[in-house]
Amino acid sequence: MRRVALVLGGLVVLIVVLRVHVSGREDLDVAAGARVAELRETAADFYGRAARWYLPFSSVQQEALDALVDMAREASGDRAFALRCLWEARGAILGTRWLFTPARKTLEEINREIARQMAAQDAVERGERGLSEAAYLELLERDLSPNPFLSLVSFALFVCFVGVLVRGGLVAVSTDGVVRWRVLGAHVAVACVFLVGWLVALAVA
Repeated sequence: MRRVALVLGGLVVLIVVLRVHVSGREDLDVAAGARVAELRETAADFYGRAARWYLPFSSVQQEALDALVDMAREASGDRAFALRCLWEARGAILGTRWLFTPARKTLEEINREIARQMAAQDAVERGERGLSEAAYLELLERDLSPNPFLSLVSFALFVCFVGVLVRGGLVAVSTDGVVRWRVLGAHVAVACVFLVGWLVALAVA
């Protein structure tokens, strides 16, 4: 039974990986075709979609990000479209973060370019009241999201808390309905430790 469960789990993972890879490649192909046909809005849209089909060992996201950055450079005379490409790329990177941020160097370059473009636009629209490039960069680099490692720890602690409670309920009550209070108390005590750990992890994440 355990072997069957492992095989089924492996098949599910394989199907998901293939789905992500194939979908990413399809969106890349559509984007490339639209770019050749000079349908730049469509190209930016599909490059953004492709960049969100993220796999740790796939080049799909990076290819899509590079294309969006290139399109932003080519549209230097059209600041609105250049910014759209850069925001699309930035959103894709931030939207696929997990224990670490993928394409971190690319994100840093994109943040700097967005800050430069936004400061230039602000100077035209607001004059001396506009924010500087450094101010925009500081806003873009500000990260208010929870710490991913602490979030993983808090999830693991919660799973352990629930698991210990369930196990305690199963082993502390015999088949004839007799409750072994000492066993139940030990499991509750351990579960409380995991509960406190989970709450602390949530507080500091």
